[in-house]
Amino acid sequence: MHFNDQLRNQREKQNLSLKDAAERLHLSETAYRDREDNRIHMNIPERCGLLTGLGMDFDGAVKVARQFNSYTLGELAEEYEKHSDDPFVVETDKLFIFKNRESDGQEYEIQKQRIRSAEDIVGWVFHMTEKTWITNDHIHLFTALASRYLNLDIHGV
Repeated sequence: MHFNDQLRNQREKQNLSLKDAAERLHLSETAYRDREDNRIHMNIPERCGLLTGLGMDFDGAVKVARQFNSYTLGELAEEYEKHSDDPFVVETDKLFIFKNRESDGQEYEIQKQRIRSAEDIVGWVFHMTEKTWITNDHIHLFTALASRYLNLDIHGV
């Protein structure tokens, strides 16, 4: 069992829907779901905050947050594949679309015609990291998609 399972168990123990839990924690439903589905890295204080926000006592939350800390590489790959139908970045014929998972429905678009070189990719990565809602998952996926778009081999780096 991993932390996200404990988080889900705590939510269900309180008889809360995903939406209700998100509202209680002042998160968008997508942002909460990402945490329960283990799609983002959470540090111990954030884990404690989520659990106490869902009604667990502080000492219990600290114990759970510290206890469940790691995934094997195979488990991480399995988690990524499980959520491939709900990506952080979507590629269309003309755009790369970043999904703001902290605010449901909000997106940021980059026109493909504005990406002509590896330097352009780096420039966009620099620009996107200035946005508070961008995660490592956004950057990783965008870099992979944009590199493929330009036929760049980034895996030998």
